[in-house]
Amino acid sequence: MDDMLINRADRTINICEMKFWNSPYAMTAKDEDDIERKVQAFIEATNTDKNVIVTRKSQIVLSFSRIALSFQKISREFSKSQ
Repeated sequence: MDDMLINRADRTINICEMKFWNSPYAMTAKDEDDIERKVQAFIEATNTDKNVIVTRKSQIVLSFSRIALSFQKISREFSKSQ
């Protein structure tokens, strides 16, 4: 599993499932099944008795890039006005 793990002091492990796409993304039933298999494999491989919670995060890279480009443009225009 190449996602982020957070081993918390309250005997809980967050498995952060992160997706990066250049367009809107919707989870499918297959995605859910894949995540459940990953969680079960993690629990078995680590033999953990802690609570395991899946945290999902989806980032639309294209939108972030547009925001970054807009910020750069505004910064350049501000610098010119100074």
